[in-house]
Amino acid sequence: MRLAVFLFVALLLVCARPARAADPNREYIIIAGGVSLNIWEKWKAQPHDGWWMNFIRASRIRIQEFQEKLGPDLKITMLVYRPSYITRGRQDQEDHISKINSIRDAFGVRLIYFDSTSELLNYLNNGQPRSQVKIASLEYFGHSNKACWMFDYSNMIDSASKAWLHENELGKLKRGIFAKDAFV
Repeated sequence: MRLAVFLFVALLLVCARPARAADPNREYIIIAGGVSLNIWEKWKAQPHDGWWMNFIRASRIRIQEFQEKLGPDLKITMLVYRPSYITRGRQDQEDHISKINSIRDAFGVRLIYFDSTSELLNYLNNGQPRSQVKIASLEYFGHSNKACWMFDYSNMIDSASKAWLHENELGKLKRGIFAKDAFV
């Protein structure tokens, strides 16, 4: 019985500890790929991109999880593939970009839009001084297959993509940009 009480108290103490101060030398990066257009999705046997916020909401939830677990001062950057949200916004007759901006404002994260794979790679390599600020976590929410992340799947062309990060392009990432214990 004493052991059970001791373990319970120890667990309470561990859980009650305040979050550590955010390490300014670690960056948590979340990438949100683009959403499909409804004009193509509605005719598919199994449509899946009915809600424009699929990947944005998943990113927002992950931001919230990071901040609850590691503290609100964590260095979080959200990278969003802009062209898909512009075209989907036109189709929906809504300003999706301003809604995405509200996540930045509500959670105090850095929000960067990218329009091409080269812009994404440039941020990963040079967006912070990578000799000092390492990528601690890199997570992607979007369409993919076994070889690549597809940023505009079914947005410009039905069931295809013109913008992606292919596994063959990973060699364009500089060595040493990730923390030794990085999660990707």
